[in-house]
Amino acid sequence: MSDTIRAGLDPLLLEEVQRRLHVFAAPTANVQDLRAALHSLRGSAALAGHAELALLLGQLGSRLAASDLTAVEETRGLLQTVEGRLNKQLPPLPERWPTPPALLRPSKVAEALKADYLTTLFGKLGEIDAALANTADARLALKQAFLAVHAMKSTASTAGDEVFAWYCHGLETGLKHAQASEVTALEALAQLARHRALCALWLEDPERALETLRAAAEGRPASDRPQAPSEPPPGPVPIGSDTLDRLTEKLERLDMFREEVSSAAELALAGAGRLRQIRSLLIDALGAVIEAGRLGASAQAAERLERAAWQLQATGRGAERAARTLRRGARRMQAGVAEMRHDLQGVVTAPMSAVFEQVTQGALRLSSRAHKDTVVRCDGGNLVIDHRLLEPLKAALIQLALNALVHGLETQATRLAQRKPAQGCMTLTARRVGNLLRVQLADDGRGIDAARVREIVAARGLVTREAAERASEDDLLAFLFLPGLSTQVDADLLGGRGMGLNVAREALAGVGGSITLRRQKPWGLVATLEVPVLPRRTHVVWLESSGITFALPTASVGKVGLLSEARHAILLSRLLNLPASGNEQFSLELAIDGVEPVIVALDRVGRIEPVMVRSIPSFAALAGPYAGAVLRRDFGLALVIDPALLAARAWMLMI
Repeated sequence: MSDTIRAGLDPLLLEEVQRRLHVFAAPTANVQDLRAALHSLRGSAALAGHAELALLLGQLGSRLAASDLTAVEETRGLLQTVEGRLNKQLPPLPERWPTPPALLRPSKVAEALKADYLTTLFGKLGEIDAALANTADARLALKQAFLAVHAMKSTASTAGDEVFAWYCHGLETGLKHAQASEVTALEALAQLARHRALCALWLEDPERALETLRAAAEGRPASDRPQAPSEPPPGPVPIGSDTLDRLTEKLERLDMFREEVSSAAELALAGAGRLRQIRSLLIDALGAVIEAGRLGASAQAAERLERAAWQLQATGRGAERAARTLRRGARRMQAGVAEMRHDLQGVVTAPMSAVFEQVTQGALRLSSRAHKDTVVRCDGGNLVIDHRLLEPLKAALIQLALNALVHGLETQATRLAQRKPAQGCMTLTARRVGNLLRVQLADDGRGIDAARVREIVAARGLVTREAAERASEDDLLAFLFLPGLSTQVDADLLGGRGMGLNVAREALAGVGGSITLRRQKPWGLVATLEVPVLPRRTHVVWLESSGITFALPTASVGKVGLLSEARHAILLSRLLNLPASGNEQFSLELAIDGVEPVIVALDRVGRIEPVMVRSIPSFAALAGPYAGAVLRRDFGLALVIDPALLAARAWMLMI
């Protein structure tokens, strides 16, 4: 929020503080009145853009709800401080990020969520480490770090860790403002390297982290209180996703080797057949020569020819036996790989309800913070999915739920004025469609602000203003996947950076998944997530453009034909920032749910086959519309094209 807007709202906040102060000074005030006053004050502070004050008031309200009556006097003292500072036209609190306010305490995360919560955040710290290790391109590394911090903030908000979300919000703001140049990016990465250690400390001992921040602000050494142990509690160690991924990759390599053995068997059988043909020809020729009497006394030469024929026969039979052995071995390997894959899949299955429950709890917490009355309905929670899909789906759905709450669902008063049900509704569904898991999140909010998106894409030069006016609402949805595109004017602890959909897409890309948006009638939006039932394993079609081979998930492939028969095709090489080859002969239709089909021109369309998708660093993915990489049968790597991002790029150039 700009300083001008904040200055205009501060007088209103001051009036609210003065109006509510007497409640906390009255000796006979009941807890319900105190909580109601705190709730109103918190909303006013958030509206005025004072996140730290809103956070403090929320914590004091929670303490009152838990019968902590010391919170009454602390609230009175806080409001008196706020009143005095606002009267002097100063910010309501003397502390500024990263210094925590004096009364701020660590948030309490529910025990049922803590293990998954910490696992997710430590994983994001690993992504920050990868960004800091990228010395080749500071701006790309900064984008990678920004995505990781944004995801940490969303995860913390959903888990109820509002204090860590506040800390990440400040980090995110600094990273966002530093993306203008290579110099500022390097400076921001250096600052992030210092904050990274504090993030790790925060996850292990949040009280010590708050003390460290306060000590740094006051220029004194931090407390010598013993640090919480970082070792995991005793007990069985679960199999990590990385270990399972390595096992799965080894199975894929073994399956490739099995195919090579099978191919060798077929070649051996073909060679044995050819040897039999040569032996037959040799015997026929020998018989003809002997019958013609041309050998005469050279019976010894005839005997040698006959021995050669028998040796050919023996060699052919040996080749046949070897081929049959190889074939049997290949079949056994195939059965073994299938059995191991089945056993591995059985080890890592979980119900979809494990995702739905966490997303629902997080959505309800965020709904309360946003002062919106929301109900979440779920269907398909009994569907069993691969355990490795839990975190990517949860991360993506949390971002989508956050987007729906910030941008879509309205307050109760607004909904009633629009003759909508007073309570907003979010619906989660899961279905298996062939080899894909399809998960949808629908809301009955206001939907997309088409006019705002048109204004933004035209202002940023993504399309001309005339083309933006012609674009349909469904076409505009594709632009929302572009990093940094947000319809919200100001960012806060709940959102507004324009990175939510990009973070959701990144989460799914690691397991070979995709995400699309479409309108829902009569109100709202539907986000559709599709991931392979076996994570990282999906069917792709091989494409060639400018002499480079790429993979495209078949779920997004429409019609394939000759370029001469296609209309309005755009060069795939142009969308991938490659030089045109001049050999474009084929056209391929990108079928994205809810968006008009896009036709691309390319050199060659290859065969369809199942592959295992591997993750690529975020800074590499940001360099193009890529969702991962696959290992080809010649053991070379090929990039996997992200269909939604490719379609967005196409519309940018075609509209």
